[in-house]
Amino acid sequence: HIHHTHSRLDAAQQRLLVAIKEQEKNVQSDLDQLEKCIQIKGSIIDQIKTRRKESLNELEEFQTKIKTEIESEAMKYLKKFQDEQKSLIDERNAYKQKQAMLKKAITSCNQIELFKQEQKIFQRLSQRPKVPKVEKVDLSDDIGGSPLALPWQIGEFVIEQFSVKYRNRELMSSTSILLDHNQYWSLIIYPNGKDLHTDFYFSVMFNLNKGAPQLIGYNLFVELIHHHHDDSKHNYVLKSIRWFKEGQSNGFDQHYKLNNLSIDEFLNPEKDSIKFRFKLRPLSIFEERKLFQWQIESDNENKTKQNQAMKKIEDELANLRQDDRKRRQIIKDQQTEIQKMERYNSKFKRKRTQSNGDSRDDLNNQEDRRFNDVNIVNRNFSDAFKRCLRRNNALCTYNIE
Repeated sequence: HIHHTHSRLDAAQQRLLVAIKEQEKNVQSDLDQLEKCIQIKGSIIDQIKTRRKESLNELEEFQTKIKTEIESEAMKYLKKFQDEQKSLIDERNAYKQKQAMLKKAITSCNQIELFKQEQKIFQRLSQRPKVPKVEKVDLSDDIGGSPLALPWQIGEFVIEQFSVKYRNRELMSSTSILLDHNQYWSLIIYPNGKDLHTDFYFSVMFNLNKGAPQLIGYNLFVELIHHHHDDSKHNYVLKSIRWFKEGQSNGFDQHYKLNNLSIDEFLNPEKDSIKFRFKLRPLSIFEERKLFQWQIESDNENKTKQNQAMKKIEDELANLRQDDRKRRQIIKDQQTEIQKMERYNSKFKRKRTQSNGDSRDDLNNQEDRRFNDVNIVNRNFSDAFKRCLRRNNALCTYNIE
């Protein structure tokens, strides 16, 4: 019975130790995963901090560069026109002085003196100031003529199977094209015209997919390429000014007559295709400044999002570290519990060994006592038997006698 009880205790103790060690193994695995997550989050935080620093430096350099360019460009033309204006003012003042002198001479002289000084007066009148020809400079509406004009941004668009798409009244759109200031543009062709009243023409429209939250003025240039001769003499060009903001389309409702595409050799009969070349640019640096401002605001917004993302990751990292501390404490507690169980198990085994030894001694003592009792009984029986024999012998002797 004692041996059976000890066996059950051993089995229960072993199951408990196995379960605790398995739990410790699972906790250690979770701890390894947490360490890996912490390292990944730390790497992400380092990347975000590095990228934020780089973005801020780029933004600062970008702002300085743009400010310098705007100041330099504006001051250059400002000085030019101020100098021209000053020269004209000086010429005007000189002319007014001569005019005043002539008026004074006329009022102070009589007819005879005027007649005598006629030649001299006409000579002075002929000495008029040389007035330069001044042309008006339009900083917003002049295409290609503005002193603040920006470089063109150029692209091409080829439409294959134009006749088939025309018969199917299919809308034709180029892929989104990335231009300066992170702007995405598309060129859209309406082969049957955008509206009913333009049915005899095809329409060419620009669409600003992304890049300007407010209205920006642009110079537009669309060139229909001749099938045989790609030059300014044979190509058909339309240019204008249009205003765009993100998600808005604008352009030319009546670009070219459909019936004249083949006649004027703009339609390639072999490939059934037509080709466009387009150019666009902001009206001036003042319009472009709006794009710079939008880009700066967009960068600031992205920086704010990065900061929020970094804060979120830092919070997650703090939670992971807190979980890590809790799991480490759990592991420590479980290790302490395992050590206690091992000490208890060792103590239990010693007690069991001692108990088994004591039990065997008791059994041996009991056997010895039984053996002694049997010996005593045997001795008593032997003595009684001997006495009986002696008594019988005595009786026999008496009878014989």
